[in-house]
Amino acid sequence: MAMATSFRHGQERLSQEVVEEHQRNRIIAVVAQLVDQRGVEPSGEEIVAAARISRMSIYRLFGSKRGCIDAACLAATELLARPLRQAAASDEPWPARLEVGIDGLLEAAATDPQMAALCLVHSSGLAGAPPAAGPAAVQGALVALLAGGREAGRAAAGVGYREPPASAEVFVAAGLVAMLGHLVREGELEASAGQRGEMMQFATSQFLP
Repeated sequence: MAMATSFRHGQERLSQEVVEEHQRNRIIAVVAQLVDQRGVEPSGEEIVAAARISRMSIYRLFGSKRGCIDAACLAATELLARPLRQAAASDEPWPARLEVGIDGLLEAAATDPQMAALCLVHSSGLAGAPPAAGPAAVQGALVALLAGGREAGRAAAGVGYREPPASAEVFVAAGLVAMLGHLVREGELEASAGQRGEMMQFATSQFLP
């Protein structure tokens, strides 16, 4: 009987955790929606009304309204950076890793364009947004993904390989973020499959002969 009671209590705790995680995700989605609609940081009252929650729920789940905004910016950044990190950790040869990463980046942005907009378009304009959030963080994940480009170029060209500039990875990553940001701002993510080839060509042309 004691084991049954313990199991039942464990189920209750798990259910509460699941409920709170659902609430956090719903509030984060509301923040992304409000920012995308207005282009400015929403007030606590706007978040409460749109998410249909109490103000105390924000404090309970995020500590403060500022914590709520920060969590939304970080979640939006993680949405885009995660497929890049996963591709960079793959054992696939370069540029296959790069192709997987760019595909994952485009898919993530198209799946949730408002979160993509929060990260790439709006987060830098929100006062106090955390340094780990925003376009620079996505660019950093792209730099890591591009790290194998030089080795792939040397292997393909041999002794005649022309070494790219030291800043090539940063330049390419910034360009890819700018290309994706343009798609997000123009609402063209549904047509991003056509941009995939352009992004791959831009990236690989800097490293491969």
